[in-house]
Amino acid sequence: IVVSRITVTQPNTAKFGRTISSVSQVNGANGELRVTDSEYLYSPPPVYCASKGAVNQLVRVLALEWGSLGVTVNAVAPTFIHTPGTAERLDDPEYLRGVLDRLPIGRVGTIADVAGAVVYLASDAAAMVNGVVLPVDGGWTAQ
Repeated sequence: IVVSRITVTQPNTAKFGRTISSVSQVNGANGELRVTDSEYLYSPPPVYCASKGAVNQLVRVLALEWGSLGVTVNAVAPTFIHTPGTAERLDDPEYLRGVLDRLPIGRVGTIADVAGAVVYLASDAAAMVNGVVLPVDGGWTAQ
């Protein structure tokens, strides 16, 4: 938030764009139930969902505050993305099956999937997009 405030206090001196993007997660829009009490198969703890919900609301509020300054504020909310940090879980066939059962598109996301959404939000094609949390979730939240 501090970095965002510093960025916006002098918007006319910024020569690099008009967009501030953030990363949320699909569980910021809807919570998930635990599969078992002993472990989370694909469901994060409640505090994680709440923190992502807070990011989503911050995006909306900053979009309202800064839109008149020519600054758009948006976020991407990815689902399961295969990265080095998620590989251990997603490479487990049982865990992956539980995840894929919830993804209508039938696959986990890639870093390129998320990057494409961020590039779109930073482009002139998204000049009228402001205050949006864009799901990059293969249909997870459509259910």
